[in-house]
Amino acid sequence: MKDIILIHGAGLDKSFWPKAFLDSLKGKLHLINLPCRKKTRKTPNLKMYVDAVISYIKKKQIKKPICMGHSMGALVTQQIALEQPKLLSGIILMSTGAKLKVHPHLLKLLRAPLLFPFLKWTLFKWVAYKIDPALAQLYQETFQKSIQRTLLNDFEICDNFNAMKQVKKIALPTLILVGEKDFLAPVKYSQYLHQQIADSKIMVYQGAHHLLPKEIPQQVAKDVNDWMKG
Repeated sequence: MKDIILIHGAGLDKSFWPKAFLDSLKGKLHLINLPCRKKTRKTPNLKMYVDAVISYIKKKQIKKPICMGHSMGALVTQQIALEQPKLLSGIILMSTGAKLKVHPHLLKLLRAPLLFPFLKWTLFKWVAYKIDPALAQLYQETFQKSIQRTLLNDFEICDNFNAMKQVKKIALPTLILVGEKDFLAPVKYSQYLHQQIADSKIMVYQGAHHLLPKEIPQQVAKDVNDWMKG
């Protein structure tokens, strides 16, 4: 049974991964909580996250796992693949890019703690009005427990990440998954990863958005299982 390391996205923790998705995956699952998920005075950075995952793999003596990251978690995954490729047997990059810029107005609002509840309410209303009310409810449920400082730190990590020139050096089997309607990490981001990473496969899910494991858990899990078997 293949070991799978699952790395959550910005402002979240390991509870992000839904039961329907986890139950459908065929492997030994390791759900990682990245550092600084609770209120803390520490300011995390990408290196801290990468080191935490590498340390977990080595401490647990996990041999050649597959590393699966969603959104910011896939930035961590890319960095591990670049720094310690011999540690892994493959990677899965979900809803992400080689660069993942955050709108400057969003960062500005996140830097004002008193505005955080208003910001979340505004974002959910925007998603409901512009995209889909059901999707807005899903986002609200996903991010309702997010801590302002954690979300800000993680979004700044995303905003500062740039592996556009480095991703072509990734030499591991790679599965790239993206929703056709993802407005946070558009399809073109995943297409660039696919073009740059030699041993990669891309799957675009029609009608899906950013939270693939929550939107279409069984389908994504099936595609992951099929790819691991192949």
